[in-house]
Amino acid sequence: MERALLFADFVKHPSPGNPLRGKHIFGSLMELGCKESCNNRLLRALKTYLRGHMRIHALAVVLALGASVPAVAADATVDEVIVVDTAYDWSGVYVGVQGGYSWGANKDVALTGDSFFVYQQEVTRYIPFSVPSDVEGLAGGAQIGYNFQSGSLVYGGELDFQFGPGGEANEVCAPYSDISGYCYPASTVVSELKWLATARGRIGHAFDRTLFYATAGLAVGEVYGSYGVRNAPSLPYEISMEDSSIRFGWTAGVGAQYAITERISLKGEYLYYDLADQDADAFYSFGPYLATATFSNDGHIVRVGVNYKF
Repeated sequence: MERALLFADFVKHPSPGNPLRGKHIFGSLMELGCKESCNNRLLRALKTYLRGHMRIHALAVVLALGASVPAVAADATVDEVIVVDTAYDWSGVYVGVQGGYSWGANKDVALTGDSFFVYQQEVTRYIPFSVPSDVEGLAGGAQIGYNFQSGSLVYGGELDFQFGPGGEANEVCAPYSDISGYCYPASTVVSELKWLATARGRIGHAFDRTLFYATAGLAVGEVYGSYGVRNAPSLPYEISMEDSSIRFGWTAGVGAQYAITERISLKGEYLYYDLADQDADAFYSFGPYLATATFSNDGHIVRVGVNYKF
């Protein structure tokens, strides 16, 4: 009995001084010299010990698993949070059409040069003088461009082409008329913007689907100007001058754009353009006289348009 208790104490409290420490259990039993009844008691004590320790280990495993489940669930919840950016994206290639109204900024055509006579009427005292032109009307065309976007900053470039407003002949009693109101000599002036193309940079601030921008760049266009002076509207021109040329200049303006769908946007835009002054020298039908007409090729454009973004 004492040997059985000694073995049970070894199982429960192994220590460096225990005689069975580190030995095989069956070798230990033989060393203790236990009989069959002793062996049965020792085996029962061993089973009791193992069952108790297995319960303890199983509980530890359950507690460990239970502690890990909330952490795994928390990780799964975090992974399911998806941030969706709903702001409109202005970047990409776009094409569109536009139309509006254009008019000259300085409509007066100035005539300078030598004095001349028209049917003996000296008009020296009326040189220089100016006559208003009529360069205004509807204009329209198309554009293509590309936008980049960084946050709310939108920038890019645009090329556009439009047919100009043309111009009508404007006939006035100039350089003078007599006191009776008879128109002599008469001046006829024509100033036209046949077409205009621009290559501009754009930069603006986007408020989701609304974009406000400024724009500036190069401008090129074909202009035509003519000036004629005659003694009366029904008579041939005594003096005539004209010039047609392609001229280069600059343009600048502002605009606003609104995206009505993911692909389609509407815009309104104002541009000022300046293609520099244009001179036309006179051809006289009489006498060695020289005169020059100067046309101011600058103007304003107000237009609306629609763009399609790819």
